Amino acid sequence: MKKSLLIILLLANSASIYAQWITGLHIQPTNPTTADMIHLYADVSFSSGSCNDKSQQQYVSGNHIYGYAIHCNGMLSYICDHTDTFMVNPLPAGNYTFVFNVDAGGAPSPCTPGIVAGPTDSIHFTVTSVTSINTNSTSQPEIYLNTSTNIINVDLMNSNYAGKEIQLFNILGKMIISRKIQGSKFNININPIPDGVYIVKINDATLPFTTRILKRN
Repeated sequence: MKKSLLIILLLANSASIYAQWITGLHIQPTNPTTADMIHLYADVSFSSGSCNDKSQQQYVSGNHIYGYAIHCNGMLSYICDHTDTFMVNPLPAGNYTFVFNVDAGGAPSPCTPGIVAGPTDSIHFTVTSVTSINTNSTSQPEIYLNTSTNIINVDLMNSNYAGKEIQLFNILGKMIISRKIQGSKFNININPIPDGVYIVKINDATLPFTTRILKRN
């Protein structure tokens, strides 16, 4: 029994050498039009570093954009974060899905042998015709974590939130950070706080906003 348990533990440790996660998918602009170049961002993390040696591919099939990346992981024992970026030419009006898959392999390029199949995640978005845009509409804020610096980038897209509070809560509902909004673009440094899942909220009766971030060093 002890021998079997030891084998299981060894296999688990071996499989985790090239473990990888998708920690977030983002799109800019948040509400693209038929005139916009679209940037798609995939935040990924690996259980060993370095992880910046990579190759990636993308293609569009109907209303789906597929992105793929394989990172060549080193043998350094630290969590390595990276953001893969994909750029798509202006698309016709409609609903779209970005599907992203990340794999890992042993360094150096081309990351073989030892490819470890990784997770897949997706994000949905809508492309709007330029002629159908309501100039009085309010765009959703763009709030995302730069995983290499642990700085939250905030672009409120408008001035309607001026004077409101932006707050950061942990998963237990405890408020960690509270700041009065004084501009449409600013940063929040979360380096001092522990790793974990956090909720970002903007308190506004008319335009409430909530999003989730994952901090992992």
